[in-house]
Amino acid sequence: MFFGALLIAAAALLFVALRTPRVWVLDIGASGDAPFVERFFERENRDGQTYRWSRPDARIVPHGAYAGPATLELQMFSDRATYGVDPRLNLIRAERVWGSFDVAPGWRVYRVLLPGGALESSGAGAAALMLEHPAYYATPGDARERGVAIDRIRVLPLERLPTPIARPLFQALLLAWMLALAIGGLWFLDRIAAPQSTARAATIRVGALATGLAVGLAFWAWRDPGMLMWALPVTPLILVLATAGLGVLFTVAGTGKD
Repeated sequence: MFFGALLIAAAALLFVALRTPRVWVLDIGASGDAPFVERFFERENRDGQTYRWSRPDARIVPHGAYAGPATLELQMFSDRATYGVDPRLNLIRAERVWGSFDVAPGWRVYRVLLPGGALESSGAGAAALMLEHPAYYATPGDARERGVAIDRIRVLPLERLPTPIARPLFQALLLAWMLALAIGGLWFLDRIAAPQSTARAATIRVGALATGLAVGLAFWAWRDPGMLMWALPVTPLILVLATAGLGVLFTVAGTGKD
């Protein structure tokens, strides 16, 4: 009863935290950007401004970004026109173009409207958004096949539209499922460490640890959902396999006692 109530409360808190509209910001080139970018060159710093140059198949992975309709804002630099390169840049996910625009010379801010679901994946985290563009070589002394330099990315919720329910609910249920597996694992270890202990005493010990985990998980989801989704990339398949593995452990342990 206690653990069931704890899981329901944790799922509710996670749902509220993940459903709340908030601006998602990624400072590319700053410390800690690695989990959110793929196929970019090493970070650079010029006059205090940090950024990275993209490769032809560079990807942005906005873990924890708002799941509903939003504006994707990119602060980018391009000198493609200087070299006569096609300035077109496409934003692609799952073989669908979600945005397409020409990049102008210099540092500029570009905004693209994204419908709800544009950044979703099959798990609790985000799907990678690919920056598709023709690559080019800038100068004879620079052998990199580069695209555009990106300094900052923001996802701005369109708050006048309905707040999504399905996506944050799905994420909250996956995280609650993971928490249930952690509780099961703690119970299994507790029974091994103290086999003579009563069930009541075990519930108090495991319950205290589980409550701490639940509160910490909800607080993490509220303060930094991006790092949470990156650090805990749970998917239904992973959780099913983990549940089966935990069930095998309990079965083997019960058989051993008999």
